[in-house]
Amino acid sequence: MKNIYPSLGLSALLWSTASSAGAGNQPISIEEMQAQMNKLQQQLLVLQKQMAAQQKEAKSAPAEMEGAKVSFHPGPKIESADGEYSMQIGGRVKFDATFFDDDKTDHPDGTEIRSARLFVKGKLGKDWSYKFQNEFIGKSGDTPASYDSKIKSAYIAYTGIDYVKIIMGQTKQPFGLEYQTSSRFTTFLERASLTAFSPGYGIGLGVSTYGKGWTFMGGLYGEDVGYSGDSDESYSVTARATYAPIIKERNVLHFGIAGSYRVPGSDSDPVTFKSKAETHQATAYSVKTDKMYNVDDYTLLGLESAWVSGPLSLQGEYVVTDVSRSNASDPTFDGYYGQISYFLTGESLNYLGKYGKFGRIIPKNRFSLKGGGSGAWEVAMRYSNLDLNDGDITGGEMKNWTFALNWYPTPYFRLMANYIIVDTDSDAYPTPNDDPDIFALRTQVDF
Repeated sequence: MKNIYPSLGLSALLWSTASSAGAGNQPISIEEMQAQMNKLQQQLLVLQKQMAAQQKEAKSAPAEMEGAKVSFHPGPKIESADGEYSMQIGGRVKFDATFFDDDKTDHPDGTEIRSARLFVKGKLGKDWSYKFQNEFIGKSGDTPASYDSKIKSAYIAYTGIDYVKIIMGQTKQPFGLEYQTSSRFTTFLERASLTAFSPGYGIGLGVSTYGKGWTFMGGLYGEDVGYSGDSDESYSVTARATYAPIIKERNVLHFGIAGSYRVPGSDSDPVTFKSKAETHQATAYSVKTDKMYNVDDYTLLGLESAWVSGPLSLQGEYVVTDVSRSNASDPTFDGYYGQISYFLTGESLNYLGKYGKFGRIIPKNRFSLKGGGSGAWEVAMRYSNLDLNDGDITGGEMKNWTFALNWYPTPYFRLMANYIIVDTDSDAYPTPNDDPDIFALRTQVDF
C-alpha cells in the first residue's frame, strides 16, 4: 500500500494556512504573509525529502506480490516469502570473430555466436533444488556451421544434509580445474587442449561435500542426453578432490587430483581423442587418433594446482590417459598446460573454496565515462601440449602458445582478445606440420 501521509500532511498544511488567513476577516500585513509563506516553503521541503526517501527505499527493496519476492540481480528471480521455493532465470551469449594466418590448411576468417544459453534454477522446498540449462548453439558436427540445440544441465539435488549435496540427473562430471570452472570465467577464449580427455556431461548420481579448505565430488555416470547409440551405454566412475592450505581474499594455494574409469558399452563402440587448435572456429582438427575398437576400458588421472597472490596468478594441470584394448597394444596419451595472469588494475582471481574452482571477476572500479572508472584489465599467457602418439596410434602432437588481453567493464560483461601460435608435428592428423597463427576476439555477456 502506498504511503499517503505526505499527501495528507500537505493538504492539512494548506487548509490550516488558508483558514488562519481568513479568520475574523482581519487583514494581515505583508510581513506576516511573507513569514507564513516561508514557513510553508520549509514544510514543503521536508515533505519532499520524505517522499524521495520512501521512493528510494521502494526501488531497492524486492517487490512483493501475494507473498512472493521479485528481484533483478542480475536476472529475474521469484522467491516465496519463506525462501523455500524460488525460480531464477539466467543465461549467456558469446560473440566471436577469428582471423587465421594459414599455414597448410585453409581456415576461413569469420564470426559466430560461440554460445547462447538459458537456464532456470531454484529451490523446490527446504531441502531440494533444481537446474535446467539449454545450449541453443550446440555443435553437432565437425564443422563450425553444424549447430544443434542441446541440453547441458538437467538435475534435481537434495541438500538436507549439512555440507553435502546429492545430485540426480545430467551434470558435468567432476574432472579438472579448468573444466570445472565455468567458461564464463576462464582466462582464455577456449580451454586448454588437454580437455580433449575430459569425460564431459553424463546422466548419473553424484555426491559432493566440502569443508574448510577441501572439496570432494564423485559419482556414477552414463552417456549424456544426446546419446542415440544402438548398444548398451558406456558408463564411468569419476571423482575429484581438492585441497587449499591457503584461502584468503587475495592469497590462495590450491591442489587437486581427479580420476575417471570408463567402460564402453560394447567392443564396437569406438574410442577416439581429438582437439582443434585452441580456437572454436578452426575448420578441421589439428590432432586426432584413429578410432580404437575392442576397448575394454580406459582411465584418466589428472593433477592440478593454482596459486593466487594479489593480482598475480599461476595455474597448471597434467592429465594422462591409459587405454586398455583386448586385441591390440595399450596406448598412453597425455597433455598439460601452464599459465600466468596478471591484473593491471589490481584485482585478483576469485577462488570459490566451496567448489574448488574460480568464479566471477568483480572490477574494483566499474567502467564509466562520467565516473572515471576503468573496469578490470588482465593480461595472460598460456603454454599447452597435447600428445596423442603412442605405439601404433599416431594422432599427432600439438603445442599452443596463447597470449591474452581481457577487459571487464562490469562483472557481467567481458571483452577478450587472444593471439595463438600453433605448432604440430609430422604425425598430426589430418594435416601434418600445420602451424597457423590465430587472432580471436570475443564479446561476452551473462546474467
